[in-house]
Amino acid sequence: MPLTHLHVLNVCKLSTTQQCKYLHEDELERDVFHCLKLSSQRKYVEDLQNSNGSHLYQGTQPYTDFSKNDNCAGYPLLRSLEVGYDKKHLDS
Repeated sequence: MPLTHLHVLNVCKLSTTQQCKYLHEDELERDVFHCLKLSSQRKYVEDLQNSNGSHLYQGTQPYTDFSKNDNCAGYPLLRSLEVGYDKKHLDS
């Protein structure tokens, strides 16, 4: 459920050279994506990116450097609630 399909395509820019470096595909479900920017794994993502220009989502171009791609303020890692720019915020 995590990131909405529209958010992944329009903000995270899946499978483009502008893909967000914090985008991560779920280990258990195909085509389900999470934002790791506000998670405890943020430092791991940044260290991985800085060390070799790699990225966590392997479906994109393998030699593209995503280390500078920081596409939004981030979303919490929620397993049972969809989040994204197209969803109404809980505090609204």
